[in-house]
Amino acid sequence: MGILNSILRDILRSDSGQAYRAISPEMDRFAQRNEQRVMIDRIKRDEQRRQQRQQQNQPNAQQNDEGCFITTAVCGSFGKADDCYELTTFRKFRDGWLSVQPDGKSLIAEYYVIAPRIVDKINRLTDAPQIYEGIWQKYLEPCLTFINSGDNLSCKNKYVEMVRELKRKYLQ
Repeated sequence: MGILNSILRDILRSDSGQAYRAISPEMDRFAQRNEQRVMIDRIKRDEQRRQQRQQQNQPNAQQNDEGCFITTAVCGSFGKADDCYELTTFRKFRDGWLSVQPDGKSLIAEYYVIAPRIVDKINRLTDAPQIYEGIWQKYLEPCLTFINSGDNLSCKNKYVEMVRELKRKYLQ
């Protein structure tokens, strides 16, 4: 399945793919839907593996890494691993600085409730890869820059803006 996706993606992205896409828009829609299904499966599989590793390493520890849904979906759409630099950085921010802020636990709890529904809605759309690219550019890339520069408050504000906007756009 992965090889077929790769071949289809290469064809569709090449110059000849433009002509192919014009001739067969149904094939393009099939490839996008299939790519989204593969991405969702990869995210679920990566999440299961991470949870298994965590349980093996810390059998009595609370499962703190659960729920990085939007960020995992975005990074997954780029082909990044579950333990990539970006996801690891965002999880450390969430579990560290954000979790000890006065409103941190409530922000995280709200995210756990709505983020899976947001990701589910986005994944059902034919332009999900483009939506995830936009989320990366508008919210997550600036957040990563803020974290790396030590500006955690700006990251938190951008995070809140992202959750509110995605909630408004996909859940209301």
